[in-house]
Amino acid sequence: MAEDFGYIGSGCEEYDRQMLGKYGGGRSRPAWVERIGKKYLWVAMYQLASRLHDHVEKKRDPWMPTPLRRPLILIEERKLDPTLPRGSGSGAEEKDRWWAIVRDTENLGTKVDDREWVAAEDDVPCLGEVLRSVEHGGQQWRRLVSYSTWGRPDDERREDGSYRQMWMHLQSYFVEAEDGEVAWRRLRGRNFFGSWMPGAGSFPYGFVGEYPWASAYRTEPEEWRGGGSLTAAGFDCEAAWSELVVEWEYDATVEEGRRVCVPARRWFESGELWWDRRDGYGMVGGKTVFRDPSIAQGGATALLADGDELPRRLEGLGTSLIWAAVGEKWILGGRGTDVGPRRTFSQIARLEADGSFRIGERVFFEDYDRDRGPGG
Repeated sequence: MAEDFGYIGSGCEEYDRQMLGKYGGGRSRPAWVERIGKKYLWVAMYQLASRLHDHVEKKRDPWMPTPLRRPLILIEERKLDPTLPRGSGSGAEEKDRWWAIVRDTENLGTKVDDREWVAAEDDVPCLGEVLRSVEHGGQQWRRLVSYSTWGRPDDERREDGSYRQMWMHLQSYFVEAEDGEVAWRRLRGRNFFGSWMPGAGSFPYGFVGEYPWASAYRTEPEEWRGGGSLTAAGFDCEAAWSELVVEWEYDATVEEGRRVCVPARRWFESGELWWDRRDGYGMVGGKTVFRDPSIAQGGATALLADGDELPRRLEGLGTSLIWAAVGEKWILGGRGTDVGPRRTFSQIARLEADGSFRIGERVFFEDYDRDRGPGG
């Protein structure tokens, strides 16, 4: 079958020999260096797989879930995402990443000792600040998900090799409207360290532009991909975002493999949402409603929502939205084996029906196991 492609005697053999001779055949070669013969071999194997699929029932592992629809053939072999913008994941310098949470990192230096710095609370972002709308492109954006880190090894590394770092993860969750007060009472003041809140579904093989309607996202139950809910606490709670894995190994236009944030499938029940061919989902011929700017511009992944659309869509779904923030101040590196001083913090917020925010108190924990899980 492979002989039918006309590779032999085509002149491509000489090109392939030059590629092998100059760059080698291992994984250390540049991503764009590929042999033409290898591509022909892939096509031949895909054709063989298609013919087998037509005549042979594929054996499934007993631990796999029952497919919700007919699975795609060789879904793991979808190497390139044609729905991503060209050169995605690059373009904006760090100072131009308007969606990032900016902090004054002066105290990451050595003006105070490590224990005093870890104990300080005034440099930790407060949700009232983080949830303020950010104007960009004529729209007001609110953060639903963000992952921020302040302090890197090359910033303020000391003689012993140590440095200070602070990080904060912001995530949002659907809570049924009638459960809003119960959820607030049981989550307020709790320690979110340890990832005990529901996780987002993570999908490795679908294209960004075909989410969430295509077979790549509809063949398996969402909980199989990590999505779930917190139901044992007396209220229903589920992640308001999902994560897509952007392939990179065979796509030289993508700088690196990464995860991007997209609105959870439930948001699509609140009104039309279609891929805008750049970094988000919105209405046909209208404005973008949800976006992850890192898809097009690089930087830390995030999920933003149009501030005007958010209350309306939540009302249509009959849900409220709760944010949970968790972070840490700690000392990294160093030649010693002792763990340096460290401290974690948590905070929640809720979007009220009138568009205002209810902000819970910010709590700090030196005991990382204390007050984890829903309260009584």
